[in-house]
Amino acid sequence: MNEASTLQAYHWQLEAVSGADQAWYDSGKAALKAPVQWTFHGKEQTVSVRGLCNAVNAAYSTTGQNISFKSGFRTMMACEDSRLMGLEDRMASELESVKTWQLSGNAAAPRLVLTFANGSQWSFKGVPTNETRFGSAAEQIFLEVAPNTRSCNDGVRTRQCLEVRRVSFDENGLRQGAGPWELFYDEIEGFKHDPSLRTVLRVNRYERKNPPADASGYVYVLDMQVSAEIAR
Repeated sequence: MNEASTLQAYHWQLEAVSGADQAWYDSGKAALKAPVQWTFHGKEQTVSVRGLCNAVNAAYSTTGQNISFKSGFRTMMACEDSRLMGLEDRMASELESVKTWQLSGNAAAPRLVLTFANGSQWSFKGVPTNETRFGSAAEQIFLEVAPNTRSCNDGVRTRQCLEVRRVSFDENGLRQGAGPWELFYDEIEGFKHDPSLRTVLRVNRYERKNPPADASGYVYVLDMQVSAEIAR
Protein backbone atom coordinates (compact mmCIF):
# COMPACT_ATOMS: atom_id res chain seq x y z
CA MET A 1 0.00 0.00 0.00
CA ASN A 2 2.55 2.54 -1.12
CA GLU A 3 1.24 4.08 -4.31
CA ALA A 4 0.57 7.78 -4.52
CA SER A 5 -2.83 7.06 -6.10
CA THR A 6 -4.00 5.69 -2.75
CA LEU A 7 -3.84 9.21 -1.37
CA GLN A 8 -6.65 10.21 -3.72
CA ALA A 9 -8.93 7.29 -2.81
CA TYR A 10 -9.56 8.51 0.75
CA HIS A 11 -10.28 11.57 2.83
CA TRP A 12 -7.60 11.76 5.52
CA GLN A 13 -8.78 12.78 8.99
CA LEU A 14 -6.12 14.06 11.38
CA GLU A 15 -6.12 12.02 14.59
CA ALA A 16 -2.87 12.85 16.37
CA VAL A 17 0.19 15.09 16.24
CA SER A 18 3.45 14.11 17.95
CA GLY A 19 6.80 15.77 18.39
CA ALA A 20 7.49 19.49 18.32
CA ASP A 21 4.04 20.34 16.89
CA GLN A 22 2.08 18.51 19.58
CA ALA A 23 1.84 21.39 22.07
CA TRP A 24 0.28 23.95 19.72
CA TYR A 25 -2.00 21.34 18.13
CA ASP A 26 -3.29 20.07 21.48
CA SER A 27 -3.92 23.62 22.71
CA GLY A 28 -6.04 24.46 19.67
CA LYS A 29 -7.84 21.23 18.80
CA ALA A 30 -10.55 21.74 21.46
CA ALA A 31 -11.92 24.47 19.19
CA LEU A 32 -12.51 22.01 16.32
CA LYS A 33 -16.13 21.24 15.52
CA ALA A 34 -15.24 18.49 13.02
CA PRO A 35 -12.12 16.49 12.22
CA VAL A 36 -9.45 18.26 10.18
CA GLN A 37 -9.72 16.49 6.84
CA TRP A 38 -7.23 16.45 3.97
CA THR A 39 -8.32 15.43 0.47
CA PHE A 40 -5.78 14.87 -2.31
CA HIS A 41 -6.96 15.62 -5.85
CA GLY A 42 -4.82 13.73 -8.35
CA LYS A 43 -5.84 15.44 -11.56
CA GLU A 44 -5.04 18.91 -10.23
CA GLN A 45 -2.25 17.69 -7.88
CA THR A 46 -3.75 19.74 -5.07
CA VAL A 47 -4.73 19.06 -1.49
CA SER A 48 -7.69 20.68 0.23
CA VAL A 49 -7.91 20.96 4.01
CA ARG A 50 -11.34 21.26 5.63
CA GLY A 51 -12.66 21.34 9.18
CA LEU A 52 -10.92 24.54 10.22
CA CYS A 53 -12.40 28.01 9.91
CA ASN A 54 -11.45 28.51 6.26
CA ALA A 55 -10.74 26.11 3.44
CA VAL A 56 -6.98 25.71 2.87
CA ASN A 57 -5.68 24.60 -0.52
CA ALA A 58 -2.16 23.87 -1.78
CA ALA A 59 -0.34 22.12 -4.62
CA TYR A 60 1.60 18.95 -3.84
CA SER A 61 3.98 16.51 -5.52
CA THR A 62 5.45 13.16 -4.54
CA THR A 63 8.69 11.38 -5.43
CA GLY A 64 8.82 7.99 -3.79
CA GLN A 65 8.26 8.58 -0.09
CA ASN A 66 9.12 12.27 -0.36
CA ILE A 67 6.27 14.75 -0.54
CA SER A 68 6.27 18.53 -0.86
CA PHE A 69 3.59 21.21 -0.69
CA LYS A 70 3.57 24.69 -2.13
CA SER A 71 1.68 27.35 -0.25
CA GLY A 72 -1.74 27.84 -1.79
CA PHE A 73 -4.70 29.97 -0.81
CA ARG A 74 -7.34 30.21 1.87
CA THR A 75 -10.83 31.54 1.97
CA MET A 76 -11.10 34.66 4.11
CA MET A 77 -13.91 33.97 6.57
CA ALA A 78 -13.28 35.25 10.08
CA CYS A 79 -13.26 32.71 12.91
CA GLU A 80 -15.36 33.41 16.00
CA ASP A 81 -12.96 31.33 18.10
CA SER A 82 -9.44 32.77 18.12
CA ARG A 83 -8.06 29.32 19.00
CA LEU A 84 -9.41 27.96 15.73
CA MET A 85 -7.91 30.83 13.76
CA GLY A 86 -4.57 30.24 15.45
CA LEU A 87 -4.71 26.54 14.67
CA GLU A 88 -5.54 27.26 11.05
CA ASP A 89 -2.70 29.78 10.70
CA ARG A 90 -0.19 27.34 12.16
CA MET A 91 -1.33 24.40 10.04
CA ALA A 92 -1.24 26.45 6.86
CA SER A 93 2.27 27.71 7.65
CA GLU A 94 3.52 24.18 8.38
CA LEU A 95 2.48 22.75 5.01
CA GLU A 96 5.72 23.64 3.26
CA SER A 97 7.83 21.83 5.86
CA VAL A 98 6.37 18.36 5.19
CA LYS A 99 9.15 16.01 4.06
CA THR A 100 7.87 12.42 3.80
CA TRP A 101 4.67 10.40 3.76
CA GLN A 102 4.01 6.79 4.66
CA LEU A 103 0.94 4.60 4.27
CA SER A 104 0.13 1.54 6.35
CA GLY A 105 -2.85 -0.68 7.12
CA ASN A 106 -5.13 -2.03 4.41
CA ALA A 107 -7.91 -0.84 2.11
CA ALA A 108 -10.47 -1.18 4.91
CA ALA A 109 -8.44 0.81 7.47
CA PRO A 110 -5.60 2.78 5.85
CA ARG A 111 -3.32 5.06 7.83
CA LEU A 112 -1.20 8.00 6.66
CA VAL A 113 1.74 9.55 8.52
CA LEU A 114 3.34 12.82 7.42
CA THR A 115 6.78 13.64 8.80
CA PHE A 116 7.92 17.27 9.00
CA ALA A 117 11.31 18.96 8.89
CA ASN A 118 11.27 19.43 12.68
CA GLY A 119 10.65 15.70 13.22
CA SER A 120 6.96 16.07 14.07
CA GLN A 121 4.58 13.43 12.76
CA TRP A 122 0.92 13.93 11.89
CA SER A 123 -1.18 10.75 11.86
CA PHE A 124 -4.35 10.38 9.79
CA LYS A 125 -7.00 7.71 9.28
CA GLY A 126 -8.48 7.13 5.84
CA VAL A 127 -12.19 7.49 5.08
CA PRO A 128 -13.17 6.30 1.58
CA THR A 129 -14.20 8.99 -0.90
CA ASN A 130 -17.55 8.48 -2.59
CA GLU A 131 -15.76 7.37 -5.76
CA THR A 132 -14.04 4.67 -3.71
CA ARG A 133 -17.23 3.73 -1.86
CA PHE A 134 -19.33 3.31 -4.99
CA GLY A 135 -16.65 2.30 -7.49
CA SER A 136 -17.58 4.95 -10.06
CA ALA A 137 -17.04 8.60 -10.87
CA ALA A 138 -19.81 11.06 -10.13
CA GLU A 139 -22.17 12.54 -12.67
CA GLN A 140 -23.24 15.98 -11.47
CA ILE A 141 -26.92 16.81 -11.93
CA PHE A 142 -29.29 19.52 -10.67
CA LEU A 143 -32.60 18.58 -9.06
CA GLU A 144 -35.44 20.85 -8.00
CA VAL A 145 -37.27 19.36 -5.02
CA ALA A 146 -40.93 20.19 -4.48
CA PRO A 147 -42.09 21.17 -0.98
CA ASN A 148 -44.71 18.43 -0.84
CA THR A 149 -44.08 14.70 -0.95
CA ARG A 150 -46.41 12.21 -2.64
CA SER A 151 -47.55 8.72 -1.83
CA CYS A 152 -45.67 6.13 -3.87
CA ASN A 153 -45.13 2.39 -4.03
CA ASP A 154 -41.64 1.14 -4.80
CA GLY A 155 -42.78 -2.45 -5.31
CA VAL A 156 -42.12 -3.35 -1.69
CA ARG A 157 -44.18 -0.86 0.32
CA THR A 158 -46.21 2.30 0.09
CA ARG A 159 -44.46 5.37 1.43
CA GLN A 160 -43.91 9.08 0.83
CA CYS A 161 -41.55 10.01 -2.00
CA LEU A 162 -39.95 13.27 -3.00
CA GLU A 163 -41.17 14.93 -6.17
CA VAL A 164 -38.30 16.28 -8.28
CA ARG A 165 -37.45 17.56 -11.72
CA ARG A 166 -34.14 17.95 -13.54
CA VAL A 167 -32.91 21.52 -13.98
CA SER A 168 -30.30 22.76 -16.44
CA PHE A 169 -27.92 25.74 -16.16
CA ASP A 170 -25.59 27.33 -18.68
CA GLU A 171 -21.86 27.90 -18.14
CA ASN A 172 -22.63 31.23 -16.46
CA GLY A 173 -24.90 29.60 -13.90
CA LEU A 174 -28.11 30.93 -15.45
CA ARG A 175 -31.09 28.62 -15.33
CA GLN A 176 -32.07 27.39 -18.78
CA GLY A 177 -35.04 25.14 -18.17
CA ALA A 178 -36.53 22.24 -16.26
CA GLY A 179 -37.96 18.84 -17.06
CA PRO A 180 -41.26 17.33 -15.90
CA TRP A 181 -42.01 16.63 -12.26
CA GLU A 182 -41.39 12.99 -11.34
CA LEU A 183 -41.58 10.80 -8.26
CA PHE A 184 -38.15 10.17 -6.77
CA TYR A 185 -37.90 6.72 -5.22
CA ASP A 186 -34.32 7.07 -3.94
CA GLU A 187 -32.69 8.93 -1.06
CA ILE A 188 -30.29 11.87 -1.39
CA GLU A 189 -27.48 11.42 1.11
CA GLY A 190 -26.93 14.59 3.14
CA PHE A 191 -30.27 16.18 2.23
CA LYS A 192 -33.09 16.79 4.74
CA HIS A 193 -36.40 17.65 3.13
CA ASP A 194 -38.20 20.75 4.41
CA PRO A 195 -41.88 20.92 3.37
CA SER A 196 -41.84 24.72 3.66
CA LEU A 197 -39.17 25.14 0.98
CA ARG A 198 -38.76 24.62 -2.74
CA THR A 199 -35.06 23.82 -3.21
CA VAL A 200 -32.62 23.34 -6.06
CA LEU A 201 -29.78 20.93 -5.30
CA ARG A 202 -26.53 20.06 -7.00
CA VAL A 203 -26.26 16.32 -6.63
CA ASN A 204 -23.52 13.82 -7.40
CA ARG A 205 -24.98 10.67 -8.91
CA TYR A 206 -22.95 7.47 -8.74
CA GLU A 207 -23.67 4.28 -10.61
CA ARG A 208 -24.14 1.49 -8.10
CA LYS A 209 -22.11 -1.62 -8.92
CA ASN A 210 -24.10 -4.87 -8.78
CA PRO A 211 -27.17 -3.44 -7.01
CA PRO A 212 -29.58 -5.82 -5.25
CA ALA A 213 -32.73 -6.68 -7.17
CA ASP A 214 -34.84 -4.31 -5.05
CA ALA A 215 -32.35 -1.40 -5.14
CA SER A 216 -31.80 1.48 -7.52
CA GLY A 217 -28.90 1.43 -9.95
CA TYR A 218 -27.76 4.83 -8.65
CA VAL A 219 -26.68 6.49 -5.41
CA TYR A 220 -27.39 10.21 -4.96
CA VAL A 221 -25.22 12.39 -2.70
CA LEU A 222 -25.87 16.07 -2.00
CA ASP A 223 -23.04 18.30 -3.24
CA MET A 224 -24.58 21.69 -2.41
CA GLN A 225 -27.88 23.53 -2.07
CA VAL A 226 -28.07 25.97 -4.96
CA SER A 227 -31.19 27.85 -3.87
CA ALA A 228 -34.20 27.69 -1.57
CA GLU A 229 -37.40 29.69 -1.58
CA ILE A 230 -40.46 29.70 0.65
CA ALA A 231 -43.22 27.56 -0.86
CA ARG A 232 -46.47 29.32 -1.63
